[in-house]
Amino acid sequence: MDPHREVPERSNFWFNDQRKNLKEQEIILLDKITFLFGLFLVLFAFIVLWPIVSQITFEEAFSVPLIPRFISIFTSLGFGAEDTVRVIFMGSFMLSTAGIYLFVRELTKRQVPSILASLIYILPPVPIFVISYLQKGLTPFELNSARSFLTVMYGNGGLLGLALIPFDAILFLKFLKAGNKKIMVMTVLVGAIVLLTDQTQSLSLFLVFGIITISEILLGQARLKLRRFFQVLLFSLGLVFFWYFPILLKKPMGIFESQTFTNLKYLFPLPFILGVLGLIFSFVFFGRREKRQGIFISFLLLVVFLSLILGWLFFGHSYVLHPNRLVSNLNMFGVIVISLALTMLFDILKLKERFGFASWNWMKKVLGGLIFGLISFLVMVFIGQILAPFLIYVISGPFGVWTKIRLAVVADKQEGLVLVGGNFRLIARNVSDWGQILGWVGTGVVIVLLIYFLADGFFASKLKKNITE
Repeated sequence: MDPHREVPERSNFWFNDQRKNLKEQEIILLDKITFLFGLFLVLFAFIVLWPIVSQITFEEAFSVPLIPRFISIFTSLGFGAEDTVRVIFMGSFMLSTAGIYLFVRELTKRQVPSILASLIYILPPVPIFVISYLQKGLTPFELNSARSFLTVMYGNGGLLGLALIPFDAILFLKFLKAGNKKIMVMTVLVGAIVLLTDQTQSLSLFLVFGIITISEILLGQARLKLRRFFQVLLFSLGLVFFWYFPILLKKPMGIFESQTFTNLKYLFPLPFILGVLGLIFSFVFFGRREKRQGIFISFLLLVVFLSLILGWLFFGHSYVLHPNRLVSNLNMFGVIVISLALTMLFDILKLKERFGFASWNWMKKVLGGLIFGLISFLVMVFIGQILAPFLIYVISGPFGVWTKIRLAVVADKQEGLVLVGGNFRLIARNVSDWGQILGWVGTGVVIVLLIYFLADGFFASKLKKNITE
């Protein structure tokens, strides 16, 4: 053996805490360029979809209280319920566009995949509905089709929960890496909002947390990161104890009789096989390299949501109450994978080096990024317009899956509207008063613990700063 050969460093995957001196990271990576790009993408998303969204009539019933509470507040101020829901839908879509951009930016520390991911996310309705709207307007039938398409691709009343997932994923990833207590509290607060917005997106959020945790465990300090994962999980559930505990108390065995629990046996063989293959492929490519963490997380999440949807579409095995809503999650993480693949192509072509982008000042970078984004979007729209008839035939033709997805959306809405007896109402829980009291007491205890947790971190950092000074 060559004595000069460098001995490889021992992996710190196994439960040890060898890596010290982790720098506490900023809460959100938001420099001037990122802020301006994000603002542009949000405004661009509004310009593209608001003309259509403003004409759509929404129908929705809710099983969790946050959106109905928003509607109630705004109607008491004189706004119409329909207009309020439109604004919530449009605002959530804009927020999710920015969230995808910032999430990919956090994962890759690069602008090209971040911009591409957001633009691809906006793209699907453009060749089908936006161009038709610009050419001749849309008939009531076409507007109804647009509503079905948008709610499938981007979520319905729970779009706000979907929109917050990328932001909470950023915070959660930073907390796993650095253990900053302020970031942990923010992660828990955003997670609680998701839990009070949509039940399906709540499950999706925990899946995202799980995949991110796996990716971080592979980078080392497994025991520490598992502890942080369970901290976020328990505190997030604790904050919504007031809402879910009375329901659980009313039907203690409800969790074992739920669709998710009873259908766990259907995870075998297709979803399990796809999940294992996706994990193996992701791990081999990932190789515990932090620079490749983005593709590991996004690809594995794509495989997970694809497996769940395929199991529902082709075998009728649903693991959530509204499986059609997972299509929006598949779309979200699918566009991230596509953007990373396109970025690899740009890297092969060495476009960044050819234009000398790294040497530009920040104003030129902003202008160049905007031009790149607009040209990329126009090219994608042109390609999409050519491929749209073929894609429509494949998805909604005789052997397509669109009809089943659309009928599931319609059935969900009609079932909910029948239960509540009207539009935009909350499904009654019919729980006991003392169950509600216990729920609020539990949430109060968790709030006190969070305040103590945050205050302890604040005073500890102050003490550390005084000692160093």
